[in-house]
Amino acid sequence: MRRSALLCLLVLLAACAPLERTPAEPTPKRPFPVVTPIRSPEPIRTVAPTGHGRPYTAEMIAVVLRERVSYNFPSVLQTPWLAEVLADRIWTYDGLPYRELLIDGHCTESRPYWCELSVQGLPGFATSRDETDVYFFPDVRPAEGFIKESRQVALGGLPSTLVPELDALVRSLDTEGRLNVFALVAASWALPPPDDGYILTYRRGDLEAATLIDVTVDRRDRTILSMVITQCGDMPNCTEGPVAP
Repeated sequence: MRRSALLCLLVLLAACAPLERTPAEPTPKRPFPVVTPIRSPEPIRTVAPTGHGRPYTAEMIAVVLRERVSYNFPSVLQTPWLAEVLADRIWTYDGLPYRELLIDGHCTESRPYWCELSVQGLPGFATSRDETDVYFFPDVRPAEGFIKESRQVALGGLPSTLVPELDALVRSLDTEGRLNVFALVAASWALPPPDDGYILTYRRGDLEAATLIDVTVDRRDRTILSMVITQCGDMPNCTEGPVAP
C-alpha cells in the first residue's frame, strides 16, 4: 500500500515538472526582390559619316503605322498623309534609319478628331537609352490634314562621347565667363540649319528650380549661335529670354 502511494506521487511529480522546449529555429528572412536592371543597348554600327538626314520614305512609315504600333493606336492616324508628313519631319543624326522606331498617339473621341503624336527613335550606334530622339506633335487634325510644327523636340540621339568635346568648345567660346558657375546637364543635336549644330543646357546650382541656359553652338564654324535663359531661378536680376552670345 505504501509502495503504491509512493509510485502515484512520483507519477504526479513527473506530470507537473516543466517541459523543456526545443528552441524553434528562426524563421528565415524573405530575400529582397532582385530588380533586373535595364540593359544598355549594344551598338549595331558606328556613326555614319554622312551627317544628318531624313532616312525614311512614306512607304516605310506607313508600314510602321500599320504593323508596329500598339493595338489601341488610333486608326484615323494610319493614313498615307501622315506617313508622308512624318517621313519629311523625322531626321536622324547620321542619316540612317533608327534601330528602334516607336510611334504612339491618341485622339479625342469627338469629331472632328484632335490628336497628339509622339515618335521615339534609338540610333544604331546608341550605347544607352539616353541616346534617344523624341519628336512630339501636340496638334494633329487628320480631317484637315493639319499637323503643328514640333517645338518639343529632344534629340538626344547623338554619340555620348561627343558631349565633353562640345562642352569644352562652348566654354572656350564663352570669353566673358558667364557659364563659369553653371554645370552641363543635357545635350542634344539640332535640326539643320546649321549642318552641325548642338544645344547644350546648363544649370546654375543643384536645385530643380535653378537657372537654366540653353546654348546653341555650331561645331563646324566654332560659333555660339544663341544663349537663351529658359528658367530663372537662383540668379539675381534674371530675365528669361535671349542673352547676347
